[in-house]
Amino acid sequence: MPDTVRARSNEGEVVAVGKGHYHPATGTYIPLDVQVGARVLFLRWSGYLINYNGEQLINVEEGEILCEVDKDDDASLEGMIVKK
Repeated sequence: MPDTVRARSNEGEVVAVGKGHYHPATGTYIPLDVQVGARVLFLRWSGYLINYNGEQLINVEEGEILCEVDKDDDASLEGMIVKK
């Protein structure tokens, strides 16, 4: 297994979000709960790796995000804030 795959993190900062979930009955988008700048935990092997402007990013669906982590608590997950 390549080192890049073995060392893949399951924590990251949200750098972009889409329009939301499309609701076909109303023709509108339901906004996402996660916001740009949020620090989140996600399933280790979720999403897929992309290279954008020389930076390696992981594209993750909102449903694969486990929770949002308090940005001020770098010591442990005890400061975890779970979003609905």
